[in-house]
Amino acid sequence: MDNGLYRCAGNGTIEPMHETNGNRPGSRYERTMKALATLMLVTGLGVAAAIFVLAPAESTDVGGPYATTADNSKKYQLELRRIGGTAAVAAAEFNEWFDTLWHGRRLAGTVAVLSIALWLLARLAARLPPLDD
Repeated sequence: MDNGLYRCAGNGTIEPMHETNGNRPGSRYERTMKALATLMLVTGLGVAAAIFVLAPAESTDVGGPYATTADNSKKYQLELRRIGGTAAVAAAEFNEWFDTLWHGRRLAGTVAVLSIALWLLARLAARLPPLDD
């Protein structure tokens, strides 16, 4: 059965039609792209594991119970809300959270998530037809 976009395989599965540029399922292009995607995933997860093992444990007790910085003091929060409003406070909190993603063991999680995202994008690219010169 052929409707122009998808075809029904003999085993009851539906496969996309790739008539243009010869990008059939299992073609050399698709196999190469999938192999590169897998290589990126394995490398990224390996680097993430190495970062996790080698990164120092995060210390939550920095300076004792009364330690404050300019960014987390009540006065700073009130001044920021007065000058910039609630949006400025939310933006400052987002920036503080985003900055924590690039240090210590959280960096390992960030690298792992980015590796998985790149793997998914590369697998999607493998299904697209190759570019012709």
